[in-house]
Amino acid sequence: MAIKTIEKTGKLKLIPLTKRDKNHLYLLLNEYTSMVREALDTITRDDVRSGRKAHELYYAFLRRKYSHIYNKFAQEAYYKRVLAIYN
Repeated sequence: MAIKTIEKTGKLKLIPLTKRDKNHLYLLLNEYTSMVREALDTITRDDVRSGRKAHELYYAFLRRKYSHIYNKFAQEAYYKRVLAIYN
């Protein structure tokens, strides 16, 4: 039996960003970077290695400080990024 490879090509239409959209995007990127830096500093200082412990210690803090950003960004910052780097 021969193995067949199936390939698909997607076509996307990119919409040019306005200056306002670009500013929002850059602001979000800068704030997310700040979240990651803060989480990395505190996780290394407290030697946190589990996602559960990181969540208990940092989620509420990051949500208060960055309340205007979706909560998923806070979780991504300490859980997926920083713990992966630290461990």
